[in-house]
Amino acid sequence: MECNGVPVNFPTKNLQQVNNDWILTASNDTLSIQINLGADTTIGIHALQGPGNLINYQSVLYSNMTGGTYGIFYNDPVAKKLGGFFQAKFCRTGFDDTLWIQNGQFEYMKY
Repeated sequence: MECNGVPVNFPTKNLQQVNNDWILTASNDTLSIQINLGADTTIGIHALQGPGNLINYQSVLYSNMTGGTYGIFYNDPVAKKLGGFFQAKFCRTGFDDTLWIQNGQFEYMKY
């Protein structure tokens, strides 16, 4: 993915179902992200919504998502693998800075 136009890679990533929602988490030494994909994992484009979307960047929490989408391009319930992409905009309450996440992708992640 890119964060404010800068490419970011994540050595640690996970996809799991919590209640009915699919939660994507990823982290490296300066950035961790949690994206709630919701319950809809059908092929197509969907709006990100609901609680649980946040970014921690250099120990600063960005917990207000002001818009985002995700797309599912691959879902194999037999192999239990999911693939897609996401983008979102995050800000901090009371501050004027924004993190724009673009070109985020997860490919054939095991769940």
